[in-house]
Amino acid sequence: MSKTFLLWSSLALAATGVTAQAEETNPVDGEVLVNKLNGVFGRHAAKRASGAKGFCAAGYLEPTAEAGQRFTSPLFQPGQHQASIRFSNGGGNPASDDRARSTRGIGVKMELPDDDTMDWAGSNVPMFVASTPEEFVEYLTVRAKDPVTGKKDKAAIDAYSKANPHTLKTGKYIKARPAPASVASTPYFMIHTFYLEGQDGKSHPVRWVFQPEGGYVGLTAEQEKTMPKDFLEAEFKGRVTSAPARWSIMVQFPKEGDPLNNANIAWPDDRETMKVGTLVANSYVTKGSANDCTGQVYDPLALPDGIEPSDDPMLEARSSSYAVSLTRRSE
Repeated sequence: MSKTFLLWSSLALAATGVTAQAEETNPVDGEVLVNKLNGVFGRHAAKRASGAKGFCAAGYLEPTAEAGQRFTSPLFQPGQHQASIRFSNGGGNPASDDRARSTRGIGVKMELPDDDTMDWAGSNVPMFVASTPEEFVEYLTVRAKDPVTGKKDKAAIDAYSKANPHTLKTGKYIKARPAPASVASTPYFMIHTFYLEGQDGKSHPVRWVFQPEGGYVGLTAEQEKTMPKDFLEAEFKGRVTSAPARWSIMVQFPKEGDPLNNANIAWPDDRETMKVGTLVANSYVTKGSANDCTGQVYDPLALPDGIEPSDDPMLEARSSSYAVSLTRRSE
């Protein structure tokens, strides 16, 4: 039985809530998280609970020779592995402003040798707002809109933030940088730890970082005011008609003491890194076309042989919530 079949079977069970074991081991299931996200952003028909505004692209991953020499996964076998890519704005508002200093996301689904697959799901922020699903639920609950007034309780948010200052790190990081001038001009961080099986027989903890080959380019202060509200999709579509977008895929190695199961804490920039490949996005995908990615799930637990997840509790919660969101988009 294939790994892909087993993964989707588990996701389907999580989405319907019929696994008592899952409820016992993870009380914050996908239904809870999606409901909480809807409480903050509203529920929008046929849209994702998070990353609601986005568009699709196609391209490929090309691993480095050094990666194949060091690690065993088919991800690192030579050649060009075809990729379905989705770029998005963070949050569940499908009408969000591309000029805003807010999160930008990326999802990548790759076709690997021997009918294997792999997904990446990341954003341009190197840490997550919460360290556990329970904490994320609290964070969302206090930010939910009053169903009568449609407004948020600023006093409650301020009190929660004062009591939980570590949840403010993502917002501070975002506000300190101009909005990206393109989805192609920003790095993306896969904030969880994963383990790569080495040719040496050892398991190596890493975090993935996609670095844009042209470096980070943000909007100027003037552009943040004057650019069209919905410029990112058109900018990318025009960009790839002349040249593909490219990112260096890096793995970051921890030092002793760096957390391996807490995505709220980013590893310092001075940690050892290694380039393991290049991601190339070379075409825009029209909505409704045969390779439209709108109905896909980019699940960080969809992993090939030779790559294993850490015990970061947010990984299972994300996987379950994506399955629930997919089910609701089809209703």
